[in-house]
Amino acid sequence: MANAENSFSETTYWRSTKADTLGVYRYIPFPNTCVLNRKPRHDSRTNADYVLLDGDLLKVNTHQGKYEVRTDIVWSGYQRMKWLQQKCKRIFQIRLETPTFKSEAECKKFVRVLDVLIRFVKRHYNTKYVQYLYVREKSSNRGWHYHLVIWIDGKVCRNQHVIWQYWNQLLWDAHLLTELDKHGRPNEIKKVKGGGVMVKLSDPNGTSAAVRAWSYLAKPRTKGRGALNTRDFQTSMLPRTRS
Repeated sequence: MANAENSFSETTYWRSTKADTLGVYRYIPFPNTCVLNRKPRHDSRTNADYVLLDGDLLKVNTHQGKYEVRTDIVWSGYQRMKWLQQKCKRIFQIRLETPTFKSEAECKKFVRVLDVLIRFVKRHYNTKYVQYLYVREKSSNRGWHYHLVIWIDGKVCRNQHVIWQYWNQLLWDAHLLTELDKHGRPNEIKKVKGGGVMVKLSDPNGTSAAVRAWSYLAKPRTKGRGALNTRDFQTSMLPRTRS
């Protein structure tokens, strides 16, 4: 259930950015929409099909209300995604996974490896426009694993292969991938189906579909199982705006 700062109702009316010939904004009803008027509190949740955030109607992956998503994660991720969209007009979205980690030491390795990956992406594509969100989850009887989404300037990056290939190499070099497949070759993390997609600022439907894809990261189950005061998600830093 959404927290008090989130307006939630069975039908929410939102203002379209397109005005009619009389200059009167049209109000279009959308069922089962959660309106985020401010930054949600930690672990705020909703099972709505849509989230209205900064005037943008975004579909989220709740399987028609069967599951919840954490609105604090959706909020934080979309702030990074939208900032980059406004800077670059089109961005390339990539989702990555990790193997299961058995210890906190391996989790710390992941953070270091991710830092190397982001520095590689900026250097390889000669761009400073990179943002990311990752979440940490723990299966009750297995171990920790991470889900990661990266947004990159779409003018310089148009597919996920280079980053996916380098990600596997980094995991192997850090001894986070340690098994060989049945052919004796190094094991690798498989590409996420539909994990690479171009998202244009001018295409709100494409943006909504891209958010739905990565909103899987915002599912609350398997999160919150770390030590006291540890974060179960992290984002890149947004540049400070000049006053």
